[in-house]
Amino acid sequence: MAGRERLLGVQGGVIALAKSLGLELAPLGIAVNAVAPGAIDTPLLEVDAAAAGVSAEEIRARYAAQAPLGRIATPEEVAAAVAFLADERLPTLVGQILHVNGGTTRARA
Repeated sequence: MAGRERLLGVQGGVIALAKSLGLELAPLGIAVNAVAPGAIDTPLLEVDAAAAGVSAEEIRARYAAQAPLGRIATPEEVAAAVAFLADERLPTLVGQILHVNGGTTRARA
């Protein structure tokens, strides 16, 4: 897909930043983590579909077929991941990247 390299570069930068800031800020009691979503069922899929020249239903099916779970994530699932990482009962989660992607890894480290 067009722009994939830019997207992967940005994702890699965010992951590196979260890990770096996690190390730097942990001594101050600040936990830095990140959520790395895969394909999410949002209106942005319409953009992907248009770029691929297919319907939104087709792009959803394509993305779902790439995920071992067999479906794409919902915005509510991403929100739940963010809430999990923000839970004050988990202060030892520092510099972690939570991939919300149905088992698909978009960029390999």
